[in-house]
Amino acid sequence: MRAEHWIVLAVVFGGFLLPIVGWLAGVVALWARRSWDLRAKLVGTFVWPLTALLVAGISGVWYWVLFPLRAPLSSVGTSIFLLVPQSWLVALLLVGRWLLDRARPASATATRAPGSAHAR
Repeated sequence: MRAEHWIVLAVVFGGFLLPIVGWLAGVVALWARRSWDLRAKLVGTFVWPLTALLVAGISGVWYWVLFPLRAPLSSVGTSIFLLVPQSWLVALLLVGRWLLDRARPASATATRAPGSAHAR
């Protein structure tokens, strides 16, 4: 596997394996490589914390607002609550795939010295 694959795995799953530290290591590696443009780096940086906040927000709304309302609104809230973690994982996987698609190979990002045999 290329280094880009490991970096994307750390960005997407690092927060699950080593909370905060794993994700942070992936983000540092993401910014250290020239394989991604600024937009991809920003998306990779903020996907984990923003989706985690979204999950916490939806969970809070369900617990404090919908749960006390009882059936049938409570059952709708439960259905939404059960879908949230799966949605979080799907969002992380889609962003991971997008980052892999946006990655440029290291050979394409290396700067060549003027006058070298491969310079154009």
